[in-house]
Amino acid sequence: METSQLSIKEVKEYAKKKYILLADRWRHRRRMAYISITSMLIVTYCCLFKLSPQKITALENIISWFYLTMGSIVGAYVGFATLDDKWRKEDKKSEE
Repeated sequence: METSQLSIKEVKEYAKKKYILLADRWRHRRRMAYISITSMLIVTYCCLFKLSPQKITALENIISWFYLTMGSIVGAYVGFATLDDKWRKEDKKSEE
């Protein structure tokens, strides 16, 4: 369908659908990153105030892997979101 044959209503509906898709694009990834940060804060609180030093020593390897995994999730989200923004800006410049 050519653009000259589209009505204003169809163009508005298309723009609205495109905006909704763009807004929802990173929603689940962002939620996963927020949950990871929150879980890291909870584990840090528990290590500082709830667990005895003997338990922390026994769980040291597990806690280290936990922080590494959660930090990787957050870092990947931030990195890929930044990269996606950069690519979108480059696409807009090439369209102009």
